Amino acid sequence: MRISLAILFIITFGFAQVTGPLPDFSADMDYFCYYGSMGEAEVYQAQYFDLIILSGLQVAAEEVQDIQNGLDNLSGTDDDVLVFAYLSMGESGSSNVTGDGSGPVYYNGADTIFQHAGYASFFLDDQDHNGAPDMNGTWNSYFVNAGDPSWWEYNATMVDAILIEKACDGLFLDTITVPAPASWGGVYGWTTQGMAEYIAHLRSQYPDKFLFANNPSIYMHPSLPGFAYRDLIRTSINAYMYEGYYLTWDWEQEIGYVSPWFENARDTWAPLINAEAIKPDGFTPVALDYVTVEQADYETLLTQQIQFTEVDQAWLTAVSSVMLNEIRYDAYHNHPVDNNPPTWTNLPGVLYFEYDAAEVTLYWNAAIDQTWPISYQLYFGDAFPDFDEGNIFEIISPTASENFDWEFTVNNVEVFSEYFVAMRAIDGTPEAHTDMNRRVYQISTDPNSFGDLAIDGQFNDWLNIDNLDVQGALIEMAGDTPISACDIVDVWAAHDEDFLYFSCSFSEIPQINSYFYHLFLDTDENFSTGFHSGGSALGADYMVENSSLWHYTGSNDSWSWEWIGGIDLHVGITGEPRFEASIPIETLNLAGIQLNLLFNVNDNSEVGDDDYAPDEYTTDSYSYDMTPLGVQNLSLPESMIISTSPNPFNTAVTFTITKPAGYGGKGHIDIYDLRGRLVNSIKFQVGVDEQITWNGRDNRNRNIASGLYLFRVLKDNNAKDPLLSVGKVLALK
Repeated sequence: MRISLAILFIITFGFAQVTGPLPDFSADMDYFCYYGSMGEAEVYQAQYFDLIILSGLQVAAEEVQDIQNGLDNLSGTDDDVLVFAYLSMGESGSSNVTGDGSGPVYYNGADTIFQHAGYASFFLDDQDHNGAPDMNGTWNSYFVNAGDPSWWEYNATMVDAILIEKACDGLFLDTITVPAPASWGGVYGWTTQGMAEYIAHLRSQYPDKFLFANNPSIYMHPSLPGFAYRDLIRTSINAYMYEGYYLTWDWEQEIGYVSPWFENARDTWAPLINAEAIKPDGFTPVALDYVTVEQADYETLLTQQIQFTEVDQAWLTAVSSVMLNEIRYDAYHNHPVDNNPPTWTNLPGVLYFEYDAAEVTLYWNAAIDQTWPISYQLYFGDAFPDFDEGNIFEIISPTASENFDWEFTVNNVEVFSEYFVAMRAIDGTPEAHTDMNRRVYQISTDPNSFGDLAIDGQFNDWLNIDNLDVQGALIEMAGDTPISACDIVDVWAAHDEDFLYFSCSFSEIPQINSYFYHLFLDTDENFSTGFHSGGSALGADYMVENSSLWHYTGSNDSWSWEWIGGIDLHVGITGEPRFEASIPIETLNLAGIQLNLLFNVNDNSEVGDDDYAPDEYTTDSYSYDMTPLGVQNLSLPESMIISTSPNPFNTAVTFTITKPAGYGGKGHIDIYDLRGRLVNSIKFQVGVDEQITWNGRDNRNRNIASGLYLFRVLKDNNAKDPLLSVGKVLALK
């Protein structure tokens, strides 16, 4: 049960307004959604939960109060229950509403057409324009325009009865996704703005009540038109339900099964939802999935559902059958003990920095965990991080950031200096579990430098990265396709030890869900193998299609691909016609340091041909050097000479070290893989010219895999200038 029911209020225009997430709620609490009839037994069952959603038509005022008071029948104690009542936002249970008789209506692309067929003006007829309200055949309900003020007036009496007469704590807002955008195959996208305005209207009309929205996903993705009203939705609701996140319903067999869209929900939608949820004016995220106790795989699916929702996402969770006509306790108090450190949903730690007037401001996105609150441990210093020593900042309450989740400013830094940055997240358990990521971020206070790329739909961090055309590849010409959203203007690529980043700009804002945007990658330096898109010279071993990564498994250009997983992709949030994305390097089987790229948009129409970059794709592709940015940008002593032979090597590599003037003492060569993991460390004497041989084994004497490896030559016992040289070697086994 909740520890307390202390509600946060902000005084606005003379009344108390409930803002932000539900008070004192965390993933280890219990909620349920039940639309069946109420009686003494159901009231008693409902009292066990911390929050319950009911049908406002099925529950009486005295039953609401009885549930709210909890099992001890006392208000204001630890076992109190929040009670929400159902409200349909985009559908009407009946079509027998005449209103002013001007409906139903439809949108012709420019105007709302009133058909004056004797129906209320809020009924929709976009499907067939037959003069009758469009119908949801599954639930036998009728689609409405939620932005029509007559719909607000029609619902007002019922809402007053629920929130005032029955004194429910809030409304559960269902059928929000009726105004699906055209990219989802919907015809009601023109009502998206009105739906957002109705939710905001309810917030203003009932400022002291909670609003709980059922999956307003059309407002969360930058590529969808509803994204313009994202902030309005976030600041109006207190809780967000993702219905069918992991388990959806099979209507024929009447059982639950793993949603075919789960990977997309986990990799694309959950990060977008969590990013909004953690903001100061955010909301409490929950999941509702469907499964029956009778099906054979029930126990397995329930265990997985709790893992993927409560543990991985830190969401409240519940499961039921699709009719929601029984109160069940499948996930009730079924909370795994939190033995895990926080999880980063993208790159761990700091993502971006800004330097100004002896201050460095660091930006990062929140980690998630089952046990809140999450604090952060920041290392900021001029030597490689050691979390057991100084230069540690304990960030208990970070500052909210406009473009990222959090920010923190370090003062009194020196200009034209190099600093090492690392961050770890700590959960709220008494044991204080700390994530042990080893991602080190090297930054410079040289005003001309830039930090790591953040995939966030903003492109200022690409300013110092040249487009691929500058590197000598054939140029992509703009204006060679009649569909502007498919017309490639320019392309970029960059990478660090963890990710390959790429970006693509267009003549018009790209619609990622409408067209097929591709990046074809040749990773084996062999153009004869892999898929040849449209007769291209490049043989692609991997393909990015929209926000998914695929590995080629076919031959002779057959369309045969294996899905690897989702990737992080964002369209410009400020309206810039461009997107950016990142691919984990570990998912690509790189044979060397050369990567070849081909960008393609299949416009999926007969208006024009596909657009390719480079334009002469049948004879050329973009060649990209995978040498890490950090290696390229480091400033090294000119007098130190490190040579390697042979390179690439099959069994061993020899490092020839020529002593620089003024250097003496001991040193060591650290060898890393592309994920930044230390493979081996070899000691040597700096004051002696010598050759050091590495036998291609790790520090446990195991053979390493073929691939690219990085090395750093450091001088021992010199914290101010330990770095003597860096480089790369290619091992072929």
